Amino acid sequence: MPPKKVIIEPSDIIMKLPASPGTEFDGIKRRMALRGIETVDLGGIAPPVPPVVQQLISSKGDFQPLSNAEAARVEAELKSKIADWMHSRFDVTLNPEKEILMTTGNTPGVFYTFRAFLNPGERAFIPDPAFSLYRSSAASVGADVETYELSPRTDFLPNLDKMKGAGSNASKIMLINYPHNPTTSVADEGFYERLLKFAQKNNLLIVSDSVYNTHVWERHIHPAAVALPKAKFKTIEFFTFSFMFSLPMLKLGFAVGCKEFLSPLSKMFRSFNSRPSGFDLQIGNLLMDHCDEVVKSVSDHLSRNRTAFEKGISSLGWELQPSHASPFVWIKLPRRRLSLNFCRMLLKRTGVVTLPGTSFGEKGEGFFRISIDVEHDLIDDAIARIMKHSSVYQRLFKRRQVK
Repeated sequence: MPPKKVIIEPSDIIMKLPASPGTEFDGIKRRMALRGIETVDLGGIAPPVPPVVQQLISSKGDFQPLSNAEAARVEAELKSKIADWMHSRFDVTLNPEKEILMTTGNTPGVFYTFRAFLNPGERAFIPDPAFSLYRSSAASVGADVETYELSPRTDFLPNLDKMKGAGSNASKIMLINYPHNPTTSVADEGFYERLLKFAQKNNLLIVSDSVYNTHVWERHIHPAAVALPKAKFKTIEFFTFSFMFSLPMLKLGFAVGCKEFLSPLSKMFRSFNSRPSGFDLQIGNLLMDHCDEVVKSVSDHLSRNRTAFEKGISSLGWELQPSHASPFVWIKLPRRRLSLNFCRMLLKRTGVVTLPGTSFGEKGEGFFRISIDVEHDLIDDAIARIMKHSSVYQRLFKRRQVK
C-alpha cells in the first residue's frame, strides 16, 4: 500500500544555514500585536524614499518596456555613467564594457560569486560578526567556512597576521564589508593596501561588499577597495543602487573588477536568468544623472537620525561605537550581558525591536544593533519609549551586575 504522503528530508545544507536576523522575536511581536501593542522596529532597514528621488521618478512619467536591443543600449549608457562616477568619487579608471557588470543587487552578487569560484570543500573566509548572508551563501555551495574575528581591539578590522590557513591551496576567497554591518566600522586606504598584499601573498580573491559605501556624512568619502593600484586584479567589489538611492524595490547594482573575475560571475547571472529588468535599468540610468544629489540626501537623513538617537539616549550611559558611516548604531552592553536576553527584555518593556549581536555571529555577543535608516519619527518614538521605561530596566540591569 503506497504511503499517504510523500516524505522527503531536506538537504544537509538547510541545517547549516543560520536563521535570518530578527526572527527570534517574531513570536513576541505577534503576541504584542494581539494585545494591541504597536512595536517600533529598529531591527531592520525601512528607508524612506528621498523626496528628490520621488520627484525625479514622477517627473519622468511611465517607464516603457524595452526590447533586448533597447535594454542593451540603456545598460551600456548606465555602465558609462557608473565608470564616470567611480572615477570622480574614487579616482579609479574602469573599462565600462569589461570591468563593470550590472547585477540585481549585492545579495545575489555575493551568492553567485561563491557559486562561480568555490567548489565543495574549498575555503572562504567570512567575518564574525557579519551579515548572515555571507555564511549562508558559502554554506549553500558546500564550501568550508572559516570565520575571522572582528573586535574592538582592532577597530573591527581583521588581524591578518592571525588568519591561519590563508595560504593553503583550498583557500580561495576572503569576504570583507566596509562600512561594516553591524559594527559600523570603516576601512581606510592603508588597510586596503595591507589587505591586497595579503591577498597577493596567499592567492586569495577579495570579495568586497560595499553596500554601505555611500552611507557616510560629515564630508567623509569611504575608499573603494578596487581603487587601489592593480586592486581590480585581486578584487570583486559590489555596490547596490537600492541603498545608494534609498529605493529598496530597485533590484539593481553593479560589480567591478577585472574581466577574468567578472566573466564567470556574468555567466552565473545569465545561467539563472538573474538580470536587471528594463524598468530597473531605466530608473538606474535616471538616478545616476543625479547621483551626488541623491546620495547626499540619504547621508543627511542618516546623520540626522544618528545625532537624534545619540542625544536622546545620552543620559543612559550606553557605549556607542563611534561612526560617521552606515545605517546602524552598534552598542556595547555593560558587563557583557547576554545580548539576546537584553534585546528581548527591551522589546517586552518598550516595544522597540533591536537585534542582538549574536544574530551576526558568536563574536557579536556583548553588543546589540539598531537601525537608523527609518523614518525620523520612528527614531523619536523609540527614544521616548526607551527613556520612559529606562528606570525599570536600568535598575534591573545594575542589580544583576552586582550579584
